Amino acid sequence: MVVQPNASGESGFSLAEVIVVVVLLGLVAVVVYVGAKCAVRISETGKRKAEAVAIMKAVAEDLSGRIGDLASAGGEGERDYTGGVGISPQYEVKYTLSDAGLGIWRLEVRVVRDDDTLASDALLLQAPGT
Repeated sequence: MVVQPNASGESGFSLAEVIVVVVLLGLVAVVVYVGAKCAVRISETGKRKAEAVAIMKAVAEDLSGRIGDLASAGGEGERDYTGGVGISPQYEVKYTLSDAGLGIWRLEVRVVRDDDTLASDALLLQAPGT
């Protein structure tokens, strides 16, 4: 294919073509940047939720092993967990223990970060000696 020179005798791209290409490349760069930023945010949220679920399971296991002591301590309402499971200071763990009757206790555990509940679960446990 032979390229024909233009009136000035030189071949190449016009200013309009270069501007269109630069604008299109800029738009593509913006789309890629926004997509990457969104992916990082979603990844961080997933990581926080996974950490919260792991903490919740460990705390529930710890508390279910001490159900007799907790039941004898009495008191209604939500309490802060201060047990033996190491918890990052970024998270708060709260639990509620209530008597469901017939020697069954309901244990609810919540993991909170920045006033947002990331994980929660309720367990029915048999009181020791019943």
